[in-house]
Amino acid sequence: VVGCAERPAKLLSRKAKRGLRALADLAAATVPGLLVALETALAADPTTPPELHAVRVAAKRVRYALELFPAEDTRDLYAMMEELQSLLGRAQDAAVGSARFAPLLDAVPSLPPGDAEAATAAVTSHADALRGDGDAALAGFAEWRERWKASRLPAAGG
Repeated sequence: VVGCAERPAKLLSRKAKRGLRALADLAAATVPGLLVALETALAADPTTPPELHAVRVAAKRVRYALELFPAEDTRDLYAMMEELQSLLGRAQDAAVGSARFAPLLDAVPSLPPGDAEAATAAVTSHADALRGDGDAALAGFAEWRERWKASRLPAAGG
């Protein structure tokens, strides 16, 4: 439907709007559990990609549900879920990418000496950059959590 993205509310019946609102409310109700799962994963080990990825998928589902009902009172929650999803994605990319560099370093000794040094430097540089980005993303959680606590959005555990 042309114009659907610009004016979705005008194209829906009242019943459809209520249904979408109920879906957005249900998604928002899952946020406290999502935050508890995030805190648990970070407390256990900040480099646990499967647990962090599961939280990222949950944040993405909340964000997508909120996209269906773009209301004034869901805008802040949407933005916070989008930011959380981005931070978790960067942490995931860094963890997975760093793990993939280890086998490359194992293959370096088979190269001629000059090439081996250059390859080691390049692989190490890329791995360090990924780890740095992952560390920055994880450090971003502290700032994100403080802003979340200061917001009027659903609190973890309640």
